[in-house]
Amino acid sequence: MVQSLRFWITATNIAKEEKDQTNKSVHILTKIGEIINTYDPYLDLPDSLSLLHYSLVNMDGSKERLIVWHGFFNIITRGAITKEEIVSETSVWAAKEGQLTSDKSLKRDVDCLCRLYLKDNSIKDPEDVTQSPLGKLGLLSTSSENSNIVMKNQLAYQTVGLTSLLYILLKYGEQHETDNVSVEEITLKADLWGKLF
Repeated sequence: MVQSLRFWITATNIAKEEKDQTNKSVHILTKIGEIINTYDPYLDLPDSLSLLHYSLVNMDGSKERLIVWHGFFNIITRGAITKEEIVSETSVWAAKEGQLTSDKSLKRDVDCLCRLYLKDNSIKDPEDVTQSPLGKLGLLSTSSENSNIVMKNQLAYQTVGLTSLLYILLKYGEQHETDNVSVEEITLKADLWGKLF
């Protein structure tokens, strides 16, 4: 469980891992981590959740991307897709990108993605720690006819949070060294609003 926590706090860009003087790993809050810790430590605001989602999909260019997350939200364009198709399409895309993957790890990651983003309405206890806060965003749902079909939901900007949308635009401009982004780019480019939300 500790390994899992270490992975997710760095993957979501809440903290970064560094070595201290004794070469022991320590975790230091990032600027985003400090802001969330100060203003929204319980992840009640959609802006905080949207920033965590963005960090998982984009990874800020500084680390390896989470292949399934990036592929599902940025590359796969279908609004409804089976878990098996997500694995297949992600595998094809990753191979084109020169990323080595195995179907076993992709299936595990697709299951993890679904557990993170699908809101489990059967859980009535707000103290249940198995429910991911990212499910509150409502980015994914399952088909009423077939629970194996995952559907992307288009969110209104109020649901995502205007602050996080502006942050994403600024990060995109910084990463691509531009201060101009067209409406078409916002809608169609990877790691921008149209693909992420």
